[in-house]
Amino acid sequence: MTKLFTPTAFGPLNLRNHLVMAPLTRSRATGNIPNELMAEYYGQRATAGLIITEEHSTHPTDWPYEKLIHGFHRDVIPGYRKITDAVHRHRVPVFAQINHNGGQASSMYSRLPVWGPSPVADPLFREVPKAVTEAEIDAFLELVDVAPDSCILDLCCGQGRHLLELARLDAGATDLNHFGSVYYVLWGLALLGGLDQHVVGRAQGIQIRG
Repeated sequence: MTKLFTPTAFGPLNLRNHLVMAPLTRSRATGNIPNELMAEYYGQRATAGLIITEEHSTHPTDWPYEKLIHGFHRDVIPGYRKITDAVHRHRVPVFAQINHNGGQASSMYSRLPVWGPSPVADPLFREVPKAVTEAEIDAFLELVDVAPDSCILDLCCGQGRHLLELARLDAGATDLNHFGSVYYVLWGLALLGGLDQHVVGRAQGIQIRG
């Protein structure tokens, strides 16, 4: 138990302890832009070794709930600065959860077709998505604009298809997934795609690189 409160290294980061604040849906973005309340919220929790913020939408077709941060819009940058300054004031690193909800988005907010990997409705959201084309996937990845040698941590990758796409962009993509069947599916897809992979730590983890 005492190990939780001892310093540790996470890639290039030196963390003050082993505690990580996971991303949580907060629904506080005013006009879909981060604000002072959100900066105060994350600053108050900066006793953890690492903060991972709530999700940031990466495309206009992804709007599953009203007060989601629209990470694809440049107007969010000042709000991002407020959050990072509030957390960095405590000398704690902060990551952003970037996300696209696929078939779990909603056209009720976006007034756009929902994009998904196939035209199969999510059993909870029940909206039939538009199956994205390869050209649209390429456009989406260009919008995300992941720089080569970026480090990406994926906490719930499903079958990992988007993680494989990021690895093909020369990003070091790490998935931590405790569901064994998903882990082995991802391993097989990476192997078939000619991508390098190795196990990470003691968890059901896999790191993939193009």
